[in-house]
Amino acid sequence: MITIVSYHHFPDDERVYHRELLSLKKLNQPIQYFTRSDSDLDLSDELVKHKNFPANEFYMQSYLTALKEAFMNAPPSILHFHEYDLLPLARFVKLRYGSKVIYDVHEDIRFLGETFSTRHPLLRNFLISVRTFKEQYHLKWVDRVLLANPILNDCLFADQGFDPLIIENFPLQSSIVDRPKNGCRGNTILYHGHLGPERGIKELVESILIVGKKIPDISLTLLGTFRTPEFQDEIFSLIEKLDLSNNINWLPQVPHEAVWAYLSESAVGVIPFRKNPLTLNNTPTKLFEFMAAGCGIVASDLPPIRHHVHDSIQWSNPGSARSIADGLLNLFQNPELLGNQSKQNRELINNQYNWEKIESVLLDLYRSLQNLA
Repeated sequence: MITIVSYHHFPDDERVYHRELLSLKKLNQPIQYFTRSDSDLDLSDELVKHKNFPANEFYMQSYLTALKEAFMNAPPSILHFHEYDLLPLARFVKLRYGSKVIYDVHEDIRFLGETFSTRHPLLRNFLISVRTFKEQYHLKWVDRVLLANPILNDCLFADQGFDPLIIENFPLQSSIVDRPKNGCRGNTILYHGHLGPERGIKELVESILIVGKKIPDISLTLLGTFRTPEFQDEIFSLIEKLDLSNNINWLPQVPHEAVWAYLSESAVGVIPFRKNPLTLNNTPTKLFEFMAAGCGIVASDLPPIRHHVHDSIQWSNPGSARSIADGLLNLFQNPELLGNQSKQNRELINNQYNWEKIESVLLDLYRSLQNLA
């Protein structure tokens, strides 16, 4: 049986569920789908049997144990997992059931460690080395590696003899939104996704103070979950200090499908990322979502974003509130520019960066693994 497993992602994750799993249903085969989250979503249907394990009850070892017990009743023919933490399952299913194994890498563990670790650099590098060794050890039981990002630098998996398949998080063509006939969605800005200091949220808030001096009714929506309670308090305090409570609204994470309502109502989307190992190597999915939704875009000038777009967005300098503000003002004060750039981006999605263009890569991979089984 096809088996999809996630440890950190919500059940309705845009990549795990809305792209890959829904595409795999086209194989017309039963799929068992295991998640661990605080969500109460049940995504079971005629082909998919979904079981979610409550995150506050199942930590890594207990989750792995529960999965192994579930596999006894329905052994995986293909195991497709989405986190480094689940690597021990590769050895288990390969030796116990002879399963084919797919390791789906959303974010490289080395970039994560270098970006988020607060430990002394020597200890941080040692821990990254340990995790890398563990990953390399388990790769011997992995058949194929999928990458969510194009390879811009050296690739550890290629060094280990893999030919990674690049399957990016492109939106569906059906998600493309035409701007209203008058091209007006008000003076509205959207940031959606993780809210952490590495994402440039502080600089984004500060940019609204600058923009507000020329556009008093400017409105920013921050949609997502704060990475830490401390950072949430810091941002709320900054908003209050700058007297921006009437201009900035925070909404907690909503189901993936509901995000598109906010996208289609926002004039401009912003990607204010700071420069760090993660943002220097990972393409933000929100880039493609803003493009499909017909938003104008202000984004930090970083290689993964430059890889996909050139002159159809406003570039900002990472870490600069003034630069973000300049990009926002340029779009809001030039409606024709905003309309032309959003049109260019919708055409890029329609012609190049859409899921329909790459879906066959995933389906062909599954068919090839099943023929080898």
